[in-house]
Amino acid sequence: EVTCRSLLEAGKQAGGQDNLTAVVVGICVREFRDGDVVYHGYPCPPQLWKAMREEHANALIEQGKFYMKNQLEYPKEPPPRGDPKEGILEFEFGGSGFCVHSGNHVHIWCATTESDPARLLAQWPDYDAVVEITNCQEIFRRVAKACRDQNVDYSEIHASFARYNRGQSLPAWASWEHGHFQKGLEYEDQKEYRFVIVLNHGEAYQKEIILKLGDCRDVVRLVARRKRGAL
Repeated sequence: EVTCRSLLEAGKQAGGQDNLTAVVVGICVREFRDGDVVYHGYPCPPQLWKAMREEHANALIEQGKFYMKNQLEYPKEPPPRGDPKEGILEFEFGGSGFCVHSGNHVHIWCATTESDPARLLAQWPDYDAVVEITNCQEIFRRVAKACRDQNVDYSEIHASFARYNRGQSLPAWASWEHGHFQKGLEYEDQKEYRFVIVLNHGEAYQKEIILKLGDCRDVVRLVARRKRGAL
């Protein structure tokens, strides 16, 4: 069992400070809150990679423009980006099947633990650049702050690896927010990690939210361009 006390002690032994953001080695916590962000599985990956249009990559790096698409937009996209069951939680528990839909608008930012830019550019032919997020927890803190500063009417913020277990039997009851991270096994090669903002019920539909984080050159870098090759 992982308690706050054991988490702190492990962090201090690894050289961290006496607070809940201490560096922890050898312990993975099932759920952890860092400010407004709830991590389902902690620590989060130290780095992530994302294929993008180069103009959006530069805007993220230099200005901190952070695009988050409404989850309802993904079923409209062709595979492999599109998922007709995006946002629907399907699972079996205790011999019965369950299907859960969210009543709130949800906005998602997707990245991957796949670190090979050539593979990412091959997987996403409509993108021409790859960025590396060099400090994931820090950029997620900035996103949460931008939500507050820009008066985004949100109820929850979550971060997690995608869970490729749609329709499978689960050993425990799945909470509704897990539907924002669930995908079918056919998408497993995407190695996806997601950052999710759940808006308050009744908020008007928006195709996307663009958050302004400010200069992000300390936490994001361009690692490849399709036309010019790896940097």
